[in-house]
Amino acid sequence: MLCGCMGYAAFGDEAPGNLLTGFGFYEPFWLLDVANAAIVVHLVGAYQVYCQPLFAFVEKWAQQRWPKSRYVTGEVDVPLSLSGGRCYKLNLFRLTWRSAFVVATTVVSMLLPFFNDVVGLLGALGFWPLTVYFPVEMYIVQKKVPRWSTLWGVPAAAQPLLPRHHRRLRRRLRRRDHLRPQGLQAVRHHLLIDRWLHRKNMHRLIDD
Repeated sequence: MLCGCMGYAAFGDEAPGNLLTGFGFYEPFWLLDVANAAIVVHLVGAYQVYCQPLFAFVEKWAQQRWPKSRYVTGEVDVPLSLSGGRCYKLNLFRLTWRSAFVVATTVVSMLLPFFNDVVGLLGALGFWPLTVYFPVEMYIVQKKVPRWSTLWGVPAAAQPLLPRHHRRLRRRLRRRDHLRPQGLQAVRHHLLIDRWLHRKNMHRLIDD
């Protein structure tokens, strides 16, 4: 969001569709080629990530709608020659549905005369829910974080008022929410507290 706001403040609605060549800079060629290759790699991976929720939703709905259909729920064993006799389980509905979706989106994107504007609109509408909202909600559901607890209510960008002493804050959080972080979660928990305490101390020094 910060990058988007800064870009709009600098260029407004006159921002070119291709920032690499939209300002008339075509040299050095190798740098533009590397940047375009990085964009291709990013889009190939991002397309898969952003389409997975839609794929999962449609496939789950189809399985509930036609539970006895072998085309929807059945799997075909495809032998793999280099895997020591193992087989890959291929679902025909998944293959046809995902292939048709990719072909349809590709054809539509090629037929649109104002592709950059549509990409910008779809990116603005889909970035926040797919990148910010749904991952946080899935983490809350998976970890069973209690509603209205400290871990549930404190976002990463917030700067709440914290106690002065590190130990007192840890005891209060654990006693209030009955949290016992372990492993990577404990490391993340302590680093977050240290970062906020450091910010609070810096603000206090500036005020003094």
